[in-house]
Amino acid sequence: LMDAAIVQTPGLGEAAAVLRGQAAGIAVRQRISDAERVGLASELAHFRGHTEALNAGLAKVASVNAPAAGRLDQLRAALDADAKALTGLLELDFLFGTAADAEGQAVFANGTRLVEAAHQLWKASLVELDAVIATRVGAMQGRLWTVSGVVGVLLLLVAYLFLVLRAAVARAAGGIAAGAHRIAEGDLASEVRCDARDE
Repeated sequence: LMDAAIVQTPGLGEAAAVLRGQAAGIAVRQRISDAERVGLASELAHFRGHTEALNAGLAKVASVNAPAAGRLDQLRAALDADAKALTGLLELDFLFGTAADAEGQAVFANGTRLVEAAHQLWKASLVELDAVIATRVGAMQGRLWTVSGVVGVLLLLVAYLFLVLRAAVARAAGGIAAGAHRIAEGDLASEVRCDARDE
């Protein structure tokens, strides 16, 4: 979806606008040179490349996110219909014809419909991309809270174990220190007791 929204759809709209401009200019003159025919064929190939890449990207979207693809399908169908109308006109009148039969206004109108269809699909794909990103960010935030909770519980457990161990060691060491202090003061009869069962 990101490729369709960020790369392919804007590129397709730009290629459609270039085709519209070139073809309308040629149609107004009612003749086409060989260089213009080659340039138009090149732009048409560029446009078809974007169309194929966009369709492949939207097919991937359909396999991963069918609801989003469903919402974009109507706009994609309109874009495909407008693309077929313009490319058919260009092939018939410009690439394989003399451009003498082409009407500049009709070519420009077809091109404008195609540019607008690409723009509508672009806007809709950005909305879908935004929704997908928001969903993923929400899921990641949920995982972040889960991991934070687990880490917090583990830290509390480690702190508790540290305090319990410290208290046990401090009690044993305190008893030994008190006995040693009594012996140092001369009370050799006092008993030094250590109830710990470890070394």
